[in-house]
Formats: sequence, structure tokens, C-alpha cells
Amino acid sequence: MNSQKKILLLHDSPVQACLLERQLQALGFICLRAETVAQAESLVIAHDIRLALLDVLPARGNGFQWGRQLLEKLRLRPILLTTADRHTDAAWAAKLGFAQTLVWPGTKEQLQAVLAEVLAQL
Repeated sequence: MNSQKKILLLHDSPVQACLLERQLQALGFICLRAETVAQAESLVIAHDIRLALLDVLPARGNGFQWGRQLLEKLRLRPILLTTADRHTDAAWAAKLGFAQTLVWPGTKEQLQAVLAEVLAQL
């Protein structure tokens, strides 16, 4: 399958990850889930993934640091998931090279629009 239809979901909340995975599957994506950067690295290498959704506030880590690792080691441009429309989150994400910031939970249409914009840049 085309690597653009595969997406890495790096989130430590099983409930939020499951809800997001359902939305991604409804949009035609194969969702591969990880709870740590080490798990994410293994999945990206094994499955040729080019796109990632990343929780800004994981319980065991820092979403910005995780994003930098994904960018530097794996050349992924992650989409940062944040729970509020915070200008500072979006500004830091952009400064670090993230592809986009997405407020989540959100609508399927918002998710689809962000994914389409990011995929067009790959």
C-alpha cells in the first residue's frame, strides 16, 4: 500500500488513540499506533510511514521533543495534536518544523482538511 495512506499515531491515551484511529480509518488511512518514540521508530522503519500525528502532552515525555526526534531521525514532519487552540503550541510546532497543528478532539472534516494539506506537501 502507498506509504501516504499509512499514518503513525503517537499517543499515550488508549481512549483518545482509539477515537482518532476510527476517524483515520473512515478517511481511508491505515493507522499504526505507538505510545513511545522507540515504538514509533520501529514502526516507521518497518512500514515506510511518512505521516505522523503526535500528542503534545503525553504522560511520559514531551510532544515537542518527540516531534524533534521524529524529524531528525526519521525525517517525518509530524502533525501536533493539541487540546486547545493555543497560539504558542502552533508557534513552537512551526518553529520546530512540524507540518501542522490540529486541535483535537475535533471534527472529521477538520482532520481531513489538515491531512489533505499536509499530504499535498509530501
